[in-house]
Amino acid sequence: MPKVTRRGGGAALPFKRRLFERIVNAAVHAAAPAGVPVTVKMRVGIDDEHHTYLAAGRDGGRRRGGLGGLHARTAAQRYSGQADWSAIARLRDACPPSCPCWGNGDVFSAAIARR
Repeated sequence: MPKVTRRGGGAALPFKRRLFERIVNAAVHAAAPAGVPVTVKMRVGIDDEHHTYLAAGRDGGRRRGGLGGLHARTAAQRYSGQADWSAIARLRDACPPSCPCWGNGDVFSAAIARR
């Protein structure tokens, strides 16, 4: 939502790397006693000039929680155009094996999900 990203929230949050890391670390720390894993779902970035997913993925590998999911579009795209599945592959390759990640976008059937 533009009203959220304009104020630095939502898909814009990973652009503020220190704040993003503090928030995720606090969630991981709070969930640890219960053994609850923490995941983050994010977008590729704010727009085509501000991609944040790879840096956030690498940072996620240093945390005890997993990264989580990548919606393979920018916030500016919303749900238009095609999801960039190659971004999901780049994220998978950038994250250590201990930091699982998955992607979504344009998955309309079980066959597509398997692919």
